[in-house]
Amino acid sequence: MPDKSPNIILIITHDTGRWHGCYGTDLPTPSIDAVAAAGARMDRYFCTYPMCSPSRASILTGKYPHTHGLMALQHVPHDMVLDTSITLPKCLAGAGYSTHLFGFQHEHKDARELGYETVVRSFGPKWTDIDRAANVAPAVEWFLRSRPDGPFFASVGFFETHRPFDEPCYTPADPDAVRLPGWLEDTPHNRLEMAQLHGLARAADEAVGRIDRALHDSGLADNTIFIITTDHGMHFRRAKATLYDAGIATGLIIRWPERISPGTVCDAMLSNIDLMPTLLEAVGLETPEGVQGESFLAALTGADFQGRSEIFAEQTYRMQYDPMRCIRTDTFKLIRNFDPDAIRPLIPEQVRDERNWVAERKATWELYDLQTDPQEQRNLAGLREFTEVESSLRGRLEAWMRETDDPILNGPISKWVRAPMAQVSGE
Repeated sequence: MPDKSPNIILIITHDTGRWHGCYGTDLPTPSIDAVAAAGARMDRYFCTYPMCSPSRASILTGKYPHTHGLMALQHVPHDMVLDTSITLPKCLAGAGYSTHLFGFQHEHKDARELGYETVVRSFGPKWTDIDRAANVAPAVEWFLRSRPDGPFFASVGFFETHRPFDEPCYTPADPDAVRLPGWLEDTPHNRLEMAQLHGLARAADEAVGRIDRALHDSGLADNTIFIITTDHGMHFRRAKATLYDAGIATGLIIRWPERISPGTVCDAMLSNIDLMPTLLEAVGLETPEGVQGESFLAALTGADFQGRSEIFAEQTYRMQYDPMRCIRTDTFKLIRNFDPDAIRPLIPEQVRDERNWVAERKATWELYDLQTDPQEQRNLAGLREFTEVESSLRGRLEAWMRETDDPILNGPISKWVRAPMAQVSGE
């Protein structure tokens, strides 16, 4: 490891997708946009799983969920437990880094099992008060202004932009003025919720700004890799908990002074399992055996880089069993629904109320042409003119599942203890 090993700050928001101004939305996020302007923005970065715990675990382990073992939300009673033998904080700690968690994590009941030496959380009277950005940022500011000795890794987790959107501590935008993504139906209800989400996103952006100012004031900015990302798409219908791009497309912004040229835009297709090996290579460490991600450091530093020809994503459980797998290329997306009649929530904001769960029939196979139908509205599976494309993608998807020993190939994954919905919180 070279002298003056760079510090790493990893900020993870909740349920945000690519909803930042620098990704072309109408949401003002000046602090996040400034980080992107001073570093790199990944334009085709995808998560492995459109739910919190499994996707975040992929970031920490560099592995697909069915490999690291967490195929459901970790706080819901079940017997799926993340394999914590190899995690990013543990790898960095072994190389002399101090490791710190500020705010939200969703990968393990005990954050220290993930490799964090210090854990600083914020709580309130309701579960929705946990780790709000305005409460997390001051702890990170204090840490940075204390000028920690030696290299450090700090994971910073914000509750925002998770539901509920209507909390009084946020100021919404004007519902008539917001711009909705193309996959979301333009209704007064959706406009209101999007306007409310703007308030949460602004709070997260303000917290990023506070942390970034403290980093510069401490004199540590020039030797710090500063990262902003999220776990999966926004919590709207056809986004979170789906394998459509609205569910798996995520933002990734990285600033590293003197190593990443300002204004870099990376259009290579990437998976969030690739972030861990990238950071390890950046600090001069080898990628551990068993990690499935691949470093994209070359793409950040201006060297030749091809990126992935395909990415894979999966879901096994949301609140109920809803198994699906997908392959995405530059031009097509193929989804396999292993339980087409799975029970799914009808109304996203009422996901914890069983009365709003219904049997929603899906096709076993879904095929979308991403060039002509980027919102994935027209299922082409089974159409004669797309037989060759569908057959090829089916073969590639099955090959990936076999190569990674996906247990879904052996039948339903039943490691689940059903809990009454009244006992479930924080989806």
